Amino acid sequence: MPRKRPVADSWLDATQTEDARQPAIQPIENALGVAMANYAQPFLNGHSCAYDANGDELLLAGTEEGLFVVSFDLEKLRRRRARTIYGNSFRRPHRYEALSDPAVAPPFLRNNGLGKPFDRLSR
Repeated sequence: MPRKRPVADSWLDATQTEDARQPAIQPIENALGVAMANYAQPFLNGHSCAYDANGDELLLAGTEEGLFVVSFDLEKLRRRRARTIYGNSFRRPHRYEALSDPAVAPPFLRNNGLGKPFDRLSR
């Protein structure tokens, strides 16, 4: 059940619910354009959508089936990427080195379907 609580942020329209604007967050965080498709009613609820890198809605389709075309302004996307705090400029990989370490220690050692030790590096 969607939440009906309005969200009041500077970039959100306070008349929309939080769930209705949630897809706009991914483009803002990742500085990219996003287009999402969904099956029309009665299978699902439709509302395919597209957002630019600033989280501005470019398309919000209805519940009906259709073909929708959206153009992304690549210059606007490049400007957004040039000034965003997101991206890899402020990454600190030394802080999360353990997450990418290929070693597996107990209690996380596992066997594969054949009963042999699972070697995740051989996949």
